[in-house]
Amino acid sequence: MTTSAFGRLTRVTDLFVEGAELVLGDDDTGTPVVVWIKKLNAFEDAEARKDGMAARAARILALKAEDCPDRVNVLDQIDRQPIEWLRGQVAESGYEEDYLKAVDDVEADEEWHDELDSLRRMNSILIEGDVPEDDPRWMELGDKNGQYLEAVNKALHARQEARQEETEKIPREDLVDKFMELWLERQSSDDWIEAKQVTEVFYALRDCQATKAEDGHWDHRTCNHGRRLLESRAQVRELPQQMLEAVVNKIRTITLTEREAGNSDAPKTSSGSSEQPSAQEV
Repeated sequence: MTTSAFGRLTRVTDLFVEGAELVLGDDDTGTPVVVWIKKLNAFEDAEARKDGMAARAARILALKAEDCPDRVNVLDQIDRQPIEWLRGQVAESGYEEDYLKAVDDVEADEEWHDELDSLRRMNSILIEGDVPEDDPRWMELGDKNGQYLEAVNKALHARQEARQEETEKIPREDLVDKFMELWLERQSSDDWIEAKQVTEVFYALRDCQATKAEDGHWDHRTCNHGRRLLESRAQVRELPQQMLEAVVNKIRTITLTEREAGNSDAPKTSSGSSEQPSAQEV
């Protein structure tokens, strides 16, 4: 392919690059500093996930070492805990799974199935009709929603009790093994997230020469959003924290929410993790 042909192809490809501008602030002359945040394609997204999983695996490997201080400390503190405590920790680790199943339990109930369909339709009607907040139908909807949440909580409580009973059949050494698996997941989740975000930022941060029009919109006619601003992933770690956070937040804004609907391969942690001890809290 000739240079001119490649240039034309690049310009056409740029038309299909999805993303959004991000204003980082003003320079010394008062001119806005703008960058383009590109929505990752399938390859880039896969690369970010692979990097996250690799970092997580490396962290887990280090934590599993017999002489790892954190591991030794956790095991030492677990030895001082009664078996009831261990059972509670293992049972609570299934909170998120039990909650989702509790929702399914309620929605599968014949009585609630029809009721929920009616509630959702009513909610849409009130919103689309811009019905005032003091309309009695909003109060009725709120009462019904409260009843639904009570039903979910009841189903959740039943599932958590059943899970707790199951742990009573598990020997202490197996409970310790299960707790350590959960501990490894929690300890390595930050490594997964950080490495994944580094790769996402590396791919997403693009050049942008946009100017702001009088109507407030950005004019990108002179831009080449296909040019990455960073040459390596290592440079991502050198970015100011405030800028890094702004870029990551923009990536999340323009990314499809499919992964947030349960398709992510991120390590799962318990919804009750605030009550679960870390290496220092056991």
